[in-house]
Amino acid sequence: MRRSVLEIAAATLVAVCMSQAQSTQVGSTPAPEASAKPLLLEKNDGEQRLWRPEAGEVDDGGFILKVTPQSNGSQHLMLSTGDMPPGAAIPTHKHLEQDEVVLIERGTVHAHVGDRERDLHAGGMIFIPAHTWVSLKSIGPETASIVAIFSAPGFEDHLRCESVPAGEKPTTISQAEENVCDHLGHAVYRGRGEKDPDSGTTPEAGAKPLLLEKDEGEQRTWRPEPSEAALGGFIIKVSPKNNGSQHLVLFTGDLAPGGAIPTHKHLGQDEILLIEKGTVHARLGNREGDLHAGGMVFIPANTWVAVKNIGTETENDLAIFSAPGFEDHLRCESVPAGEKPTTISQAEENVCDHLGHVVYKDRGEEDPKR
Repeated sequence: MRRSVLEIAAATLVAVCMSQAQSTQVGSTPAPEASAKPLLLEKNDGEQRLWRPEAGEVDDGGFILKVTPQSNGSQHLMLSTGDMPPGAAIPTHKHLEQDEVVLIERGTVHAHVGDRERDLHAGGMIFIPAHTWVSLKSIGPETASIVAIFSAPGFEDHLRCESVPAGEKPTTISQAEENVCDHLGHAVYRGRGEKDPDSGTTPEAGAKPLLLEKDEGEQRTWRPEPSEAALGGFIIKVSPKNNGSQHLVLFTGDLAPGGAIPTHKHLGQDEILLIEKGTVHARLGNREGDLHAGGMVFIPANTWVAVKNIGTETENDLAIFSAPGFEDHLRCESVPAGEKPTTISQAEENVCDHLGHVVYKDRGEEDPKR
């Protein structure tokens, strides 16, 4: 059967955008690796790219892809960073196959998620379930910096399709090309004339959207070991208990100068640790290095990791997991904020570790991957 002109044009656009999305590769896409590779990245490390502007638009700047199947073989998490100058906006869209977390690292952003909206400041975060309309706008006087984490790969194909590698001159992008890029990335944009596959359907009950400022969430206080002083606390923000999340878990914490997260491994989840403030030394498998504010660690499941605050100020961090489980460990080793924490024994720690699918090297626990 002869193909129509529209079919041929669409096929041509797909080929063009896929070529641009893969412009940093040589040859065909490699087969998926057996497991993801660890990463230790500073703020500006990663795959730097420049947006292709629409006709009549000024320079849109760029972004950095840090965790993707192409960059390190990640099959469960994807992470990118970018800036939004004052007045810039991310138009209304939805992701069809991934939940997303957006972190506000700097500036002020107005977020509209489903039927909820709110201004969020540095340290705030947004949880966007799949199939939920979202838009963002930078409303402060300074450039807003954001981090986007997805529960599964896919949207990075959209991002590469709508951009070029840093150092290349971006060409303008047409709406037809944007439509192809959106399809590649499993996204629908409301203002681009695209069909919404959810239209006329009743959405299934799932995770709830969240719009949280820095200190909001489930605040908890660590239980110290018998010889330890008070350890402070942390905040669980995204988990099955907090909002029904089945794909991502997120909590925030800090380390005093000299404080450390002892050597351990997660048996069922990949983890991303973002350094929000301070300086740490991270040991990850057979790799190690110092990381500063804006740096990140990607920790594949079954990989030993240890982190120590080597700076002079309190370190702030944020941890994201690819699946639930570790939050059970966190609750087991802590009490709700406002309650007086009791000391915790090693036997209790062993139980907590088992609950959270984690093994600590110095707690006499069996390593199932040995």
